[in-house]
Amino acid sequence: MVVFYAFFNSCYSPKYALTDVLLNPEKKSIQLDKTFLLVKNNFPFNAVKFNEKVDNDFKSLFGSQLYLQQNFIDFDVNDFKYQLTKDELILIKDQTNKDYLLLLKTLLKPAYKNGKKDNSMNNNQMKREYHIILEVYDLQNLEKIYAKESGSILEFKHEGVSASTTSDVQLEKTFQLLFNDFKNFINK
Repeated sequence: MVVFYAFFNSCYSPKYALTDVLLNPEKKSIQLDKTFLLVKNNFPFNAVKFNEKVDNDFKSLFGSQLYLQQNFIDFDVNDFKYQLTKDELILIKDQTNKDYLLLLKTLLKPAYKNGKKDNSMNNNQMKREYHIILEVYDLQNLEKIYAKESGSILEFKHEGVSASTTSDVQLEKTFQLLFNDFKNFINK
């Protein structure tokens, strides 16, 4: 019975969800023969395999029409962008001369329950939350045409066991949920 409890207590399974974050969404189409700019905002660049996967997945959709760029004048991609302003969209449009902007944003929250660290043995629940948001902008019309957020939450007992080995898998599955929805969106 103790072995059974230890086995199930050490298995961690995140919960995943996909949310539409575009207010008043109306179906817009994407012209696949146009040019696309992928910008990663607040991204975990130290997760090399994950970054390569993201790049390759988008390249598989858009081929030579996809461009990757991380540096802009007066636009810091390291700080999380809650909302792009019209001026920022114009800046990106003018600097890149692309038709669409694919803004891929991440919020990674490794946090203890109740928002603070507690070293007591009675309160060793931990929580890891990943959010990946994809916003697609039509740069010719300066409008957002797609915005979805994929989130995952993993709660686990710390008990000296690290759930860090599952963090890459959790991050990839969170992205894959969003990416699959986006593929369906452009293929309709």
